[in-house]
Amino acid sequence: MKIASPVTLTFSVLLAASIAATANAQESPTMLTLGAKLHAGGWTGENKGANSGDIESESGSGAGLSLGLRKGAWSGVLSIESGSYDFEDEQPNYDPEFIVTDELTINSSFISLGVGYQLNPYFSMQGGIKSHAQEWDDFGREIVYVGIGVGFTGYYPINDNWTLYATLGLNGLTIEDEDGDEIGDGGSSSLEVGAAARLSPVSSLSFGFRSESVTAEFDSGNEQEHTIGNFYLGYNHAFEL
Repeated sequence: MKIASPVTLTFSVLLAASIAATANAQESPTMLTLGAKLHAGGWTGENKGANSGDIESESGSGAGLSLGLRKGAWSGVLSIESGSYDFEDEQPNYDPEFIVTDELTINSSFISLGVGYQLNPYFSMQGGIKSHAQEWDDFGREIVYVGIGVGFTGYYPINDNWTLYATLGLNGLTIEDEDGDEIGDGGSSSLEVGAAARLSPVSSLSFGFRSESVTAEFDSGNEQEHTIGNFYLGYNHAFEL
């Protein structure tokens, strides 16, 4: 599977480890964080234009890894996620000349790079780039959503070990095909809500729900609105450098 060139956006909670309030950068150690995530959910929406119709997956699941660096109020993270979504007859479509009527699996791959700043113990902001590639399994077709955007996260500490969080993000997107040619544009918004449990001073467990809604206009004349939503379970471990 080809992963698109790195010009894309997303935002998301940079790391469950960012949930704790930060000390002054001069007094804080540099922390390296490794994370792993499992997710399961679905893909819904609507095709508009020549091939209008609903979109609904039968199932979907995947996994992800992240590598983060934190110093004081600043943090950065590189994330990689992959998953697959199975469809029957209600499938995403972007090209009037490419219609699949049989069962179909779409493989989804994310690569994102983000930078965040903790404004205070309760709020942080993020910005970054991300590549989201969608490959029609066994058909050799692929589209890639690329863009840039920002996100804002709020934290609500329940006690010393539990924190609730929510992230809202907005993105501008361009769309490329498997040859790297631009075939459309659009935008997206995402919402993530979850909770993090501190297992130790350097490890945490997080769980929650994240959805991203995309509105796309293709040069073929087709339009599409879809939402990919997943429940997830993640683990993060930090190492002092």
